[in-house]
Amino acid sequence: MSVRYNEYENDPRYSKPCIKNASSVRQVPVSELVALIVREYVSNFRGKANHSFLLNSQKGVPMSPEAVSKTFQKITASLPTTLRKLLHDLTGSDSITAHSMRHTCAVVRLNQILSDGVEMNDALQRLRGFFGWSRESEMPLRYARAVFEDRLSSVWRNEFDERVSILRSLPGRLK
Repeated sequence: MSVRYNEYENDPRYSKPCIKNASSVRQVPVSELVALIVREYVSNFRGKANHSFLLNSQKGVPMSPEAVSKTFQKITASLPTTLRKLLHDLTGSDSITAHSMRHTCAVVRLNQILSDGVEMNDALQRLRGFFGWSRESEMPLRYARAVFEDRLSSVWRNEFDERVSILRSLPGRLK
């Protein structure tokens, strides 16, 4: 999946997400199942859009950051009580947010790189490239701490697709 700023496209949103620096242009590797889900969404649910953004509103315009946050609030509200308790017990948070997903992705990705035998300094540099942080960014060090405090992230290495399946099988639908 490519994440980049399209200088030739007019973004009509009042509140626009931004790419922080030139290094933020990147390709994010996703599993075959995630790619299939994204293709299915684009082909059958997204509708015809006159923009290159993945998510759009019912009006066909790019989804605003506020709308994404509201969607995550609805997702959180639809979780069964037992899963919300587990979420709180594991993370200390009562909700799922786009930021928490980015944090989880960073921790899981760093753990994967380290598990492949890459030395810490090289692993941190790869993480900088993966997330588009500058070469001097201290952000990877925050996630390195999480990797070593909690090696549970290794469980997620090959189970992301299973988690997607579990979430998709939850009763009820978002409205």
